Amino acid sequence: MKKLLPIIFLLTTLQTFGQFDYELFQQYADKSTRQQNISINSVTELQLQDNGKWTKTLIQQFNNQGLPTMLIQLDQQGGESEKKEFIYDTAGQISKIEYYKGGNHFSSTEFKVNEKGQITSYSDYVYSSLGGEKMDLWKTYLEYNSNKTLKKIIKTQSNDKDTTEINFYDTLGVPTKSLWHQGGLRTTKIEYVWSKDRTEMKEMHYENDTSIYTTVIHKYKDNKEIEKTDPSTSPKPFYWKYDKSGRVIETNEAFFYILYFTYDNDGRLASKTMNVLFSDSDEKDLPKKIQFKYEYQLRK
Repeated sequence: MKKLLPIIFLLTTLQTFGQFDYELFQQYADKSTRQQNISINSVTELQLQDNGKWTKTLIQQFNNQGLPTMLIQLDQQGGESEKKEFIYDTAGQISKIEYYKGGNHFSSTEFKVNEKGQITSYSDYVYSSLGGEKMDLWKTYLEYNSNKTLKKIIKTQSNDKDTTEINFYDTLGVPTKSLWHQGGLRTTKIEYVWSKDRTEMKEMHYENDTSIYTTVIHKYKDNKEIEKTDPSTSPKPFYWKYDKSGRVIETNEAFFYILYFTYDNDGRLASKTMNVLFSDSDEKDLPKKIQFKYEYQLRK
């Protein structure tokens, strides 16, 4: 079983430590998510082991505004393996997210926020494994429509030397086009074409100004994505199923496993079951099912 642990822990951390800091924070800052987390001081994720015992794998801590202050990934011995620390200014706006791996300062993201509480730019840094030198990686600028929705996101590399990505949005904050200028990538432009009823979106990838080499199809219901077909990744569609409250209860959004979610009476995540597929793996003793549960410490 020991040789499986790195794989299992990789699966559990993909949705937290594997995300870009800005995207991760935006999920936590979502109005409904933030409102639910106001009453929570911390939540602990536990994984069921072969011996029937539950092992702590992840701890999340929140402030009284419902925003995260700390994410701590634990190893099998209960020690800290990875950590993300969320730092806020005196006005309660996000200032920094610091990432530590193996006890070392690995990377950080620094934010600038305007008087409306909107993130106007953020800078990504990494730290040298030798002397700990702080090095520029990316800088991203955000523009907004008058109704506070996103208008444009511009990503630059190496302290504004090169623009590598520009994303455009309509007045509702829905993506319409992306321009990419990154070495080694086939895609140079993406156009997002929506049906009139907003139930389908074609994500068309261009390798030059006029030539489309692949199209990803997204389908929606009640403003939530229910299916995505990406021919460059899998011939089978990815899907999301929701309960009556709009919470995800099943998805195969990751290529090699299916996730099932249950919620308690207060709408909080109660358990997660991961059915591992590994249909193309030679490993015969990989677990077919990995179970997690969640324990909450509520704010007094």
